Amino acid sequence: MRNAVEWGISTFTYPWAFGIPGYLPRKTLTLPELVERAVVLGARAVQIAHNVPLHTVTREELEAVKDLARRNHILLEVGTIGVEKESLLEYLDLAEFLDSRLVRTILDEPGKELPLEEAIARIQEVLPFFSARGVFLAVENHDRRTTEEFRKLFAAIPDPYLRFCFDTANSLGAFENPREVLREFSSRTINVHLKDVDVFRPSHGLGFIIEGRPLGKGRLGINWVFAALANTEGVTYIIELLTPFFGSVEETVRREEEWAYESAQFLKSFLGGGAKT
Repeated sequence: MRNAVEWGISTFTYPWAFGIPGYLPRKTLTLPELVERAVVLGARAVQIAHNVPLHTVTREELEAVKDLARRNHILLEVGTIGVEKESLLEYLDLAEFLDSRLVRTILDEPGKELPLEEAIARIQEVLPFFSARGVFLAVENHDRRTTEEFRKLFAAIPDPYLRFCFDTANSLGAFENPREVLREFSSRTINVHLKDVDVFRPSHGLGFIIEGRPLGKGRLGINWVFAALANTEGVTYIIELLTPFFGSVEETVRREEEWAYESAQFLKSFLGGGAKT
């Protein structure tokens, strides 16, 4: 039996159910329903990421989610996108209201790739507000951002309130080995997005396809993640899914829910000493 691990689900466990532009389900999942699913799955945390922008949610809805989470002993975590000062301060307020110990973000925004030096300057300006209020800013490895860039970021800002959010699949977008990325930044890691993918050739045999799978059913595995972070305290592990499209939105949403359940069962078995990967 491994030491107690805080794990949970996210709005990116169910991105199809929450709605993707051009692929809206008949009924979208709600934040209270996400918290209820966490309870059913036995999760201890719920991360609300930028696919459900919290700044667009009414205060009444936020209060309802906070109350439901508190009554069920669920930790809430706040996620956003970008490093603009005004936005990060708004999400700092939201994190404080929801009792989230962190704000997870990424350096780029859709259609807006920020030079690293500018991103560093923006974070340096805003981070004192986070440290003063005891909230961590967790920057995620996301697609094009390389290990070298994160090395420069953490060297420029040694403040312990700047931390790393490690996604097990995202560094593939920078053509980097996820294991090496985590090994580099294990001591700064505070949050992990657990994903799994398969890699295979298309029917014509030319090239490769990287496609999401439930935890334990792909090639990434998770044992190496927990081994690398064995001496890092305070990490939360969040299940995320890259569920492919299954012909219709409703069928995809159904499969997504199945995959979430399967992934949670796998993770619980792994943490209990059952699953091997």
